[in-house]
Amino acid sequence: MLILFDWNGTLIDDCPVLYQYGVRPVFEHFGLPAPTLDEWRNGVSPDFLPFYEKYGIRGATAEELNQIMLKSMARAGVVPSLFPDVRTTLEILYRSRANHALAVVSAYPKAGLMPALHAHDIARFFHEIHGDVHDKASRIRELMAEYRLSPERTVYIGDTADDAIAAHAAGVTPYICPRGFHSRERVFATERAVPTLRVIDTLVELIAYLPILD
Repeated sequence: MLILFDWNGTLIDDCPVLYQYGVRPVFEHFGLPAPTLDEWRNGVSPDFLPFYEKYGIRGATAEELNQIMLKSMARAGVVPSLFPDVRTTLEILYRSRANHALAVVSAYPKAGLMPALHAHDIARFFHEIHGDVHDKASRIRELMAEYRLSPERTVYIGDTADDAIAAHAAGVTPYICPRGFHSRERVFATERAVPTLRVIDTLVELIAYLPILD
């Protein structure tokens, strides 16, 4: 089975930290007032350039904005924590006899993603790590083809309505744990468009849904 994880707000509890030490400095760099935390967390998506354009940053590339954010985060020296159930869940899935392949598929810049996974000592659980992914549905399809697995044998775990929509577009079941960027209400609002949506309160609940021993 192919088990794909988002990073921000799913494995790592970083929403307020990323806003304070990553997003606000981007707007300060361009001499613009930053949107509020709620405006950012409810408005940003994996394809984030339109959001920044909406709030006045025009003509910048995604790479430029990511570099400003990563440098600011590094200067601040703030390291967000994993959600408390992450390590246990990954250990169980990784060590199960179900022949799982685990991967990260995230819009977060890979230049920051790889060091963060190693710093938290969880990179070892993943067969592949993909950052800078702004079309998650396409990347999910590519990974299914790579591993020769059907949508029925693939799941995507995230924390946002966008994650649910992307997984559904790729034909796989989304498991959404709305404790990161999007509220439960915003996630449940996708139910009509994403009839396979499964909302969980903790990642440990995945163990009840996914095959562990077969």
